[in-house]
Amino acid sequence: TGKVVEEACYSSTVAGTSQTVCPNGLDEQIGPGAAAPCTLDSCYHGTHVAGIAAGHGGGQSFSGVAKGAQIMAVQVFSEVIDPTACGGVAPCMGGFSSDVIAALERVYAVSAQWNIAAVNMSLGTGTFSGHCDDEPYKPIIDNLRAIGVATIVASGNTGYRSSISSPAC
Repeated sequence: TGKVVEEACYSSTVAGTSQTVCPNGLDEQIGPGAAAPCTLDSCYHGTHVAGIAAGHGGGQSFSGVAKGAQIMAVQVFSEVIDPTACGGVAPCMGGFSSDVIAALERVYAVSAQWNIAAVNMSLGTGTFSGHCDDEPYKPIIDNLRAIGVATIVASGNTGYRSSISSPAC
């Protein structure tokens, strides 16, 4: 409560494949309420991770690792309605590179205003055994790094022992 200072949503509607979860029903929303969790179970993962990072007790004996920090919340997932894309059962959550890149570009655009120190992305796709500098995320991650914003990305959420996902790679 009181930690979120900026919100955005980038969530694509693709006919027959996905629909936006942005509260305004559009593929993009910026402002208060834009990053509200959707109704699917996995929509709360980002909120959980943000609590680990910046939670402040709330009457509990524990807090996040940076309890004085503020949060810029950005929703980047879409509701996938294609059973094949969901591995057999729809709906499921999925992400588009274009939405993740748009979110990172928004962070870049407001980074000075909010003195953003880091971006956390608990997401990934594919398997890579080494660097993946040809992935579409690299230019914006490089731009964030150039202005001193660290980009922290999940690596290994899929459980592979000999590879990592993009954009962590």
